[in-house]
Formats: sequence, structure tokens, C-alpha cells
Amino acid sequence: MAKELKGRFTRASNRKNSVVSGQGDIMADQQDKQEHLLQGSHDNSDILEKMESLFTSLKTELKNDISSFKQSVDRRLDSLESDMSKTIQEAVDTAVKGELSKMKNHMDSEVARLERRIDSINIQTVDLSCNFVIKGLPERENESIVDEVHHLVKDGLGINDMELESADRKPSFVENNPGVVVVKCKSKADRVKVMKNKRKLKDSDRFSRVFVQTDKPRKERQYEANMRMLVETLCKDTLQVRGDRICKKPQMSAASNSPGSSRGRPTQNNGGRTQGGRR
Repeated sequence: MAKELKGRFTRASNRKNSVVSGQGDIMADQQDKQEHLLQGSHDNSDILEKMESLFTSLKTELKNDISSFKQSVDRRLDSLESDMSKTIQEAVDTAVKGELSKMKNHMDSEVARLERRIDSINIQTVDLSCNFVIKGLPERENESIVDEVHHLVKDGLGINDMELESADRKPSFVENNPGVVVVKCKSKADRVKVMKNKRKLKDSDRFSRVFVQTDKPRKERQYEANMRMLVETLCKDTLQVRGDRICKKPQMSAASNSPGSSRGRPTQNNGGRTQGGRR
């Protein structure tokens, strides 16, 4: 009995020790876990600090890289802008120089053409300062026009000491009217004598219907012909053309217009009438 009780006590004591030992093991395990957790917590804190430091470093490097890239881009853009400006300026200069060269060549060509034209005009221009024109001088068959002009100058104008350079009768454009005679004197003084004495022709029996005037350029003659045509068309009863002037036509009585009256003739010997004039 005692042995049985002792055995039970021993078994109970062993179970108690076993329980106590198990609890100690459990507590030891819990303590190890707590220490492990604390150690892990310290490790995580270190990792976070390292990651934060790494992020800060990366952020700084990224900012520096971005700043460097921006500066590089700015320099590149400035270089491109400068190159483009130079290229554009060179292109513009080339285009402008080309156009200016074309314009200069064109202007040189036009100037040369005008100079040739002016030279041609100067060559074609005839000195008329010694010339005079005779209108209404009767035309004779096989005539010597120089001799006819000499007779007019001597007999009609009363000039005995004048020599002629040339005399030429132009074809008439008016039927039954003699052609105009163009006379060139030796000097301007000779022509002045002719102009001063031309009024004497109206008192000459042979040359009373002959008229003398200074020779004029073609354009001036055309202008006067047009003016005469206008006057004769619009107001021939009141106006008349005398030379390069438009004058009032004098009022004549019936007696003065009679065939025998000397007043029926022109009062002055000038170039107011066209006697088969040149064109």
C-alpha cells in the first residue's frame, strides 16, 4: 500500500515536473520569439533608414542629371538657333544678292538700250537751223529747183548776195498743188535775211502766192496740221491758224472779198497755209 502510494506520488511529482518543464519551455520559446521580433524590428528600422538614404541620394542625383540635361538642351538649342540664324541669313543674303544682280543686269541692259536709242535719235536728228521752206512755188517740167529758188530769193526777196547749200522739192500730197521746197542756206545769217524779207513776196507779181517759213521738225508740223484741222472743222468762220498761233479771222466786207480786191489775199506771207506740205 505504501509502495503504491509512493509510486503514485512519484508519478504525480514527475507529471508536475513535466508540466513545469513544459511551461518553462513555452516561456523560453515566447522569450526567444520576442527577442527575435525585437531584433527584426531593429533590422527593419535599419533597412528603412538605408532605403530613405538611398532615395534621397537618388533624388539628388536625378535632380542633378535633370539640371545637366536641361543645360545641355539649352546649349544645343542656342547652337541650333545660332546655326539656323546664320543659315537663314546666308540664304537671304544669297537670294537678295541674286535678285540685286538680276535687277542690276536688267537696268544695265535697259540703260544700254536707251543709250543706243538716244544715239540713234541724235544721229537721225537733222540740224534745221539753216533751213527754210517754200510753199506754193510753181512746179515746172524739167526744172532746176536750185535755179528756181535763186530766182525767188533774188527777184522776190531782193537778196543778191546769198548762196544756197541745197534745195529739194518734196512730193505733193494734195492734187494740183506744187510740192514743198526745202532749202538749206550756207549759214543761219542767210536764213535770217530770208525771214526778214519774206513779206516782200506779196508785192511780187510772180511770187505773190508763194509763202516762206522756217523749217520745223516732223512732230511740230504734225501738231500744227492737227490744230489747223480742228480750227477748220469747229470754227473756221471765226478763227484761223497763222504759223503756230490761232488768231481771230478778220471780218471782211463784201467789197473786200470781190475778185479784184487786193485785200482778198493774205495780209502776211507766213507759213499759215498748207501748200502741198510734207508729212
